[in-house]
Amino acid sequence: MNNNSNQPLFESLEFKDLEGMMKPTIHVDEFSSKMGDDDDIIVVSFFLRNEQAAKDLMNWFEKGYDFVLDADRSPGEIKPNRYLVYVELRRRSNAGANVETLLSDLDNLLSAPPSLDVFIAVLVIYLAATIFLGWLGWKQTKSTSDFMVGGRRTHPYVMAISYGATFISTSAIVGFGGQAANLGLGLLWLTFLNILFGIFLAFILFGKRTRAIGHNLDAHTFPELLGKR
Repeated sequence: MNNNSNQPLFESLEFKDLEGMMKPTIHVDEFSSKMGDDDDIIVVSFFLRNEQAAKDLMNWFEKGYDFVLDADRSPGEIKPNRYLVYVELRRRSNAGANVETLLSDLDNLLSAPPSLDVFIAVLVIYLAATIFLGWLGWKQTKSTSDFMVGGRRTHPYVMAISYGATFISTSAIVGFGGQAANLGLGLLWLTFLNILFGIFLAFILFGKRTRAIGHNLDAHTFPELLGKR
């Protein structure tokens, strides 16, 4: 929409209809209420740069919210290219939440939503990469060893990070987090101890020897290694 146009918004206000038309500040109780005592009424005011936009915003406020007592606008310019729109609300305990609702909805009129095209493009790229990596893994999988342990060619750092990410996310974070909600946050010390002793020290002290034993026994899983020992 052209910011200098005085043409009315024939349809209801939508995303980005007021982009560039509103002063980026709001004013609270700067003006007196015409619906009642100022101790009982909150007056929230906005300044717009376009007369028709001010009319449309006034109607949008007045018709869209049951907690709005009244919405009105200045009959003319307050200052050059400045038109006032004000909203009156009851001064109640939920007034802050009502103002927040107005501002949240108003933000949608001032800026565009995230582009669906960008989301679709990212999704397509992600799916394409996943399919390609799956196909590449399928082509290079020739044996049980290839499938179970990556042909024993995976770098130890990659294996350690993969194990840590899988175990910590499911057990230490999700599992211990749920139990901590029932038993208290002190249980989260088990997460620290589990990571320190169950992962870090275990990999340092036993990682290389365990891998060598598994390779010599042609074991692909830990239960298989124990069975062949």
